[in-house]
Amino acid sequence: MKVSLKNIENIILKKKSESTLASILMEYATLNRKLANADSQSWYFKQAQESTNRKLESLLDRYKEIRSLFNENSIDYFIHKINKNNSHIAHFKENGMNSISYLTCTSLSDENAFITELIRLKSKTKTLMPIDYYLQKPEELLILIN
Repeated sequence: MKVSLKNIENIILKKKSESTLASILMEYATLNRKLANADSQSWYFKQAQESTNRKLESLLDRYKEIRSLFNENSIDYFIHKINKNNSHIAHFKENGMNSISYLTCTSLSDENAFITELIRLKSKTKTLMPIDYYLQKPEELLILIN
């Protein structure tokens, strides 16, 4: 079986859907609701409650990291970060790419996509509120997502 660089990249970088704020908020809300109604969940879900609680804590920690990054920095900082990443990518492309530099470029491109999302959010709101705020006011969450 032929192994492609793309397969190796996916294994090494462990791409996850948690990279976006919207997916974190939606997954957190879903798990939170399931835990609140644990009695009506399946036997398998009840057996995995401890694991679900850890996943919930992990999502909350990731959200707090993103919120801190978002609230403490300006759009100019994010634009500077994208430009810096793009200069690194250009450097790798002009000097030829091996597998490590290819993975680095992919990682930097993914970071640029995430930063672009933060810039889009900055145009909608100045600060991100705690996660419970968006659970209590879903209309505010819709403003962020759309």
